This record gives sequence, structure tokens and C-alpha cells, in this order.
Amino acid sequence: MAYLYIIHAPSIGLVKIGISREDPEIKRFKQIAYASPVELVLAYSLEVDDPYVNARRFERYVHGKLHKQRTRGEWFAVSITEAISAVEAAYENRICNPKSPVDDRFPKSMNKKYFLSPTT
Repeated sequence: MAYLYIIHAPSIGLVKIGISREDPEIKRFKQIAYASPVELVLAYSLEVDDPYVNARRFERYVHGKLHKQRTRGEWFAVSITEAISAVEAAYENRICNPKSPVDDRFPKSMNKKYFLSPTT
């Protein structure tokens, strides 16, 4: 099991898109927020437990889709809405493993949490 998360830095207009083996609400967000010089907000998390999805490839794919807006590392100059849309489109289209069959075994819904309104 892994989580793909989006952290928002409202004062500088950036989002971080990353993955964690643990629920980001519990540990990863706190680690990043503690080390940050600006206030951060956990905006979104997606639990990736589907066997078709490789979390690291998933993260890399989303980073690649937003590469023109990358500022440094896993930080992007995009809105929360753009970041969430890129993540959900990749997941729903099984981008992480294009050879995956599309059948009833694939979950119809994702275990996702919005911590901020996507319009923020």
C-alpha cells in the first residue's frame, strides 16, 4: 500500500506531489511541514492499493505530465485543481500500467481525501 499526496504552499503558490508508504496525514506531511520555512497544507491524498498501479511509476508519470511547471524536485507551480486532475486522470486511465486489462476487477472508486477545496 502507498499514498500519493499533494501538499500546498499557499504563500508561494506551489504544490508538492509525492508518495509515501504511510498515510501522509499521520507522518509524511508533518515531516515536510516541520522542515519548511513556509506554511504548508495537506491538500489531497490518494490511497494506491490496486495491484495494477505501481506507486513510484505513477508518481513519475504525474511529474512528467506537469514537467513544464516544475520548479524544483517534486514542487510544481500549478493550482491544486491542476495537480488533482493530473493525478486522477493518470489513475483512472491506468496510465501506470498501460497493459492492465480494463475489467470489473479494477476499482470503480478511489480512496481519496480532499483536505482543501480543489478550487483553492
